[in-house]
Amino acid sequence: MRIVLADGRSIKAGGNVVKNVAGYDLCKLFCGSYGTLGLITELTFKLRPLPLETRTIIANGSLASLLAAGRAVISSPLFPVAVELLSPRLAEYLKAGERQNACGLLVRFAGASRAVVSQTAQALKLVRGDRDTQARTLDEDEHLWSNLAAVTLRLADNLSWRTNLRPSDLALFINEASTLETDEASHPSLMWHAGVGDGCLRAIAKPPVYHREGVRALERLRQKAETLGGHLVVESAPIEIKNEFDAWGGFGSAAELMKRVKAELDPQNLLSPARFDSPL
Repeated sequence: MRIVLADGRSIKAGGNVVKNVAGYDLCKLFCGSYGTLGLITELTFKLRPLPLETRTIIANGSLASLLAAGRAVISSPLFPVAVELLSPRLAEYLKAGERQNACGLLVRFAGASRAVVSQTAQALKLVRGDRDTQARTLDEDEHLWSNLAAVTLRLADNLSWRTNLRPSDLALFINEASTLETDEASHPSLMWHAGVGDGCLRAIAKPPVYHREGVRALERLRQKAETLGGHLVVESAPIEIKNEFDAWGGFGSAAELMKRVKAELDPQNLLSPARFDSPL
């Protein structure tokens, strides 16, 4: 990675070898700074070959049963590359299942053909542990995962936010967030998906007619996330909501460290000075 700093200097971060543990990880620092510390002008990526085969389990059922099934797969000796929980609207939007008003669960395996077939069969037994859960496998799954990754981009004019939590606390937050699925005042047509293994939840809704309804709901959700030790960040929202709700939230104990790093690399505050609501 090559970066141009505020004073015009060009620096390089990272090494030529994959396993480079010397010094600070400046690549992550600059990627996570959203342009407040320097301008990234050059990137080098490591490419991996596509897996020989991929296969996805698509399950539909209640929120509780699918969350339990996803945790069972993760706790097993199997090696899924993704375990994603879908809200009913998002499952219908992606055509992930045949049951209406039911949540969806996607479990993906990738690798050698024999390993993928074997692990998918074992995971299918775990997912079908609840008699009310319907599950099937999808061999040609690239289109499904591409559509899931592109949801936020295709609905860029909507209200969208994400939260990161400990995976063990995900259920508590989902129970809170799922109550908004019928709240057309604050989150019209809400859709969300959550990684059972990483605790990351992303939500997308149409802009509310009365923006203060959305602000109140976001304040309640952020308080819940922070109570659980996580955080909530607004990725896209109407300007009325942005004016009344801090998109980033508090930085906690990291605020002072962030200020010192900013002062060292950009003492005149030239780069993206308004990126964060609280000055760095």
